Amino acid sequence: MKLDFDVDDTPSPARFMPGEDMISRLKITALGIGVFGMFSLGMVQAFSPQARQIRHDLRTAEASQNRNYQLQQQQQRHVNQARQIAEQRYEDGCLLVYITGEDGQAISLWEGMAVVDAATSQPLAPGTIVCDANGATAVLESGGLVGAIAVTPDLALVENLIRDGRVR
Repeated sequence: MKLDFDVDDTPSPARFMPGEDMISRLKITALGIGVFGMFSLGMVQAFSPQARQIRHDLRTAEASQNRNYQLQQQQQRHVNQARQIAEQRYEDGCLLVYITGEDGQAISLWEGMAVVDAATSQPLAPGTIVCDANGATAVLESGGLVGAIAVTPDLALVENLIRDGRVR
C-alpha cells in the first residue's frame, strides 16, 4: 500500500531564521521590560520613607504659602479699608491735633494718647474725630484717649484738605 504522504521533515531556512518581524518583537519586549523595571523601581522609591517625607514637606510648605497669601490678602483689605476710613474722616473735617506752645507743631497720633482742649486743658469728648498732618485719624474714647486709628498714605490729599480749611 502506498501512502500519499510526502512529509518533508527538513526545516526550511526561512522558518527558523529571525526575520524583521521577530527582531521588532524582541525590541518591543525589551523596551517593555525596561519600562516595567523603571516603573517598578520608581514605585519602590515613591513609597520609600524619604519620598513620603518629601511629599509631606511639600504639602506643608504649600499649606504655609496658602496661609501667608491669605494673610497678606486680609492685611491688604484691612489697609485699604483703613485708608478709606481715614480719607473720609479728613474730608468730613476732622480736628487737627498739634502741640501747643511749640509754634503749632504737628504731631503724630498714637493709640492711648490723651488729647486735650488747648483752651481748657480738658480731655476732648468721646467720639470726637481727630487727625494729624501725617495721614493718621482717630476716634477719641473716654478721657480723650486716642482709639480706632485709621491711616492714609495719601499725604497730598491731607495737605490739600488742611490748606483748603476742610480740616479744623
